[in-house]
Amino acid sequence: MDIVIRSLNREFYAPLEKIHTLFTGGFDNPIDLDNFRRYVRLQSHLIKIAVQNSTSRIVGYIIGDRKRQLEGNIFSLYVLPNFRKRQIGTRLLISLEKEFHTKQPNIRYLSARIPEEFFNSTNFFLKQDFEIITKINNYVKTDLSFPHEVNPNLKIKLATKNDLQDLIKLEKICFPEYWQKNSVDFMSEIRSETSSLFVAFLEGKLVGYNINAVSASRTDGHYIRIATHPKFRRKYIGTSLTVKAFQWFKKQRTIQKILLSTYSESNFHNTMYQSWGFKFVDQEMIIAKEYNIKVYNQ
Repeated sequence: MDIVIRSLNREFYAPLEKIHTLFTGGFDNPIDLDNFRRYVRLQSHLIKIAVQNSTSRIVGYIIGDRKRQLEGNIFSLYVLPNFRKRQIGTRLLISLEKEFHTKQPNIRYLSARIPEEFFNSTNFFLKQDFEIITKINNYVKTDLSFPHEVNPNLKIKLATKNDLQDLIKLEKICFPEYWQKNSVDFMSEIRSETSSLFVAFLEGKLVGYNINAVSASRTDGHYIRIATHPKFRRKYIGTSLTVKAFQWFKKQRTIQKILLSTYSESNFHNTMYQSWGFKFVDQEMIIAKEYNIKVYNQ
């Protein structure tokens, strides 16, 4: 066969970059050029390319990333139009899956976020045993003020290793298995210099947490997750954590806007975020493939 699948090496950095810059936005090109170059340097083993032997031309690629300890992520999958319907996309996907299983043998999920304009690509993944997890709405807020009421009885602080056990308990209460973070995921957030994990205590009990991060460009803030114990809702816990989050965003000084995502079917969260001043941007679909792995570290 004239098309071979291989891992990216320096010989193909420039040609891949040229293909990458032909497309803007969406599933085909989810990261800007600077982040793309940075990623190539750090994670080239998770970039697989389809090369035409006779011309040494790149005709397709797939970009993966280790999203969480037990989850791999597909940033982008692209095949040049003249080379489609030749199973090249399937071969690229299989190659990336083998790479994940080699380097991360206890991987539980492989997932992707697909923008609305590329929803027609979903059928390809469904044929590869992926399932639709949910649709999500993306929001943006350019005003960094957040003058909302807080609960004065809450104690909010940055999380430490001592909070892990309680965080895991709260995680299992608040989220289904696919969305749950484990101790390694939480420790990564605690140790990160570009993210914040705030925990809220009421009467000595951990009743909520919030995760935030800044982009590599330092211009975007990401409001990643908010969780409140079901028995303690409507006590301004989420709002209080968000006030703390926006104070943290402001301290970063260079942030120009805040981005967040939430389940499209959750009327409660969509209404809440819009009442906080977030504006709807677009919609995405999350798909995932689950592997039946016996080892699942909590």
